[in-house]
Amino acid sequence: MKGKISILGAGAFGTSIATILANNDYEVSLWAYEESVVNQINFEHENKTYFAGFKLSENITATTSLQESTKDSNILFIAIPVKYLRTILEKTKEFIIPDQIMVSLSKGIEGSTFLFPTQIIQDLLNINKDNILVLAGPNFAHEIAEKRQTYSVIAGNNKDVANTVKNALENDFFKTEVSGDIIGVQVGAALKNIISLLAGLISGLDLGQNYLAYLVSKSFQEVATFSKELGGQPETIYGISGFGDLYLSSTNSIGRNYSIGLEIGKLIKENNFNKDLFFKDKILPEGINTLVSLHNYVIKHKLDLKFLSLAYDIIFEGKWER
Repeated sequence: MKGKISILGAGAFGTSIATILANNDYEVSLWAYEESVVNQINFEHENKTYFAGFKLSENITATTSLQESTKDSNILFIAIPVKYLRTILEKTKEFIIPDQIMVSLSKGIEGSTFLFPTQIIQDLLNINKDNILVLAGPNFAHEIAEKRQTYSVIAGNNKDVANTVKNALENDFFKTEVSGDIIGVQVGAALKNIISLLAGLISGLDLGQNYLAYLVSKSFQEVATFSKELGGQPETIYGISGFGDLYLSSTNSIGRNYSIGLEIGKLIKENNFNKDLFFKDKILPEGINTLVSLHNYVIKHKLDLKFLSLAYDIIFEGKWER
């Protein structure tokens, strides 16, 4: 064994990253909120709740204890939905040591602050900002578990720290690029979810591939412009963590944002969409929460992001103009 690495969050992506690290001969501690998920992983070696159908390595051990999960771990991957990230980190911070490396796997924006995941981590934890990184890219979790060829981006302020994470992750089927544009990577990762949601909506409304291509390209232009305003580099948006991730998630119904957009679009077309009933007790993809966060930011700062705002107008305000 090469040592212990921890992952907070046993959703599909967190579990798939655990499979990479276990394959690379690390002892992996996977924190899950639900006791039932922990028991599935530890006794049946399968995450039936969030990642059914994949046998997990015995190198992966699950726990509901944040202290147990983070103890003696040099690298901590954080795969918590942004909506719950601050709450979980508040409970975790007393167990974090100053030189621990934190890698965000979350793709979204905090609604109340418009902070990206690495900024939330920096805001809450007393660690060197050079030790806070983000991993993002066109990565379907099931293909990672199937050991299909996959590429991702590791972004951070310190190249040596980023290379430490790169070396832990890489193998024959999972490759990474190192970037210094931590903001640009997170902008692309978060806002591509909105475009994927919009792509699903347009497909569900059956408005045609020509119109879909127009809206996706115009929305993507807005992402590039907005990223630059927030301090990101335009070339990052056109790389694999921006355009690559967008291409994967907006052209394939496997993506959760696309699929829920598709479902809503079909209901709207049938005049059968009630947002309150639809969202009740439903596990929502990050795109929905990011959509609300962006809407509030646009209103507050009086921005013109009409294409990125289109999905919000359709879903939450019932507005639809071609």
